[in-house]
Amino acid sequence: MMTHTPSHPQRRGLFAKLTDLFSSTKSASDDAGKAPADYHPIRRRRNAGYTLLEVVIVLIVIGVLAMLVAPSVMAWVQASSAETCKSNQALVQTTMRAYAGLTKKKVGDNLAYTEFMGNQANHLIPIPKCPSIGGNNYTYGTTVPNIGTKYATCATQLTNSLINHVPSDTSTW
Repeated sequence: MMTHTPSHPQRRGLFAKLTDLFSSTKSASDDAGKAPADYHPIRRRRNAGYTLLEVVIVLIVIGVLAMLVAPSVMAWVQASSAETCKSNQALVQTTMRAYAGLTKKKVGDNLAYTEFMGNQANHLIPIPKCPSIGGNNYTYGTTVPNIGTKYATCATQLTNSLINHVPSDTSTW
């Protein structure tokens, strides 16, 4: 293969170096003015680390990815908290109905939540808390409600209209 040999052997172009590097037939005149045998124009030096610019670019890319992911993660956490809150309200409602049935209480009879919820051995369930930020408590009724009427209401739904802690169907409650 015939290559152009520049007048100054140290200033050979990258294309010429790559051509020489990957060519299978070499003549003695091709070796004149060549770089050492271990030289490779694409590879880095052996002990070279990352430059400051490369590190800064990697940090910027990681920051941009974090900014893109963070809002969706926060929305997922809020939605999960709202669903857990709705589930807690359904649990309180079911437990209240079971306790009212066991004690033969009818609609309109007095019923304090401390009769069936708490940390004592005779309580059916512990008193739940809303898992949203701040862990608000629930507001409970004082009497056995009609079917379809909620006994427990989350305080978060009263203070924050952006987070929906209201169960969608309470017709069977």
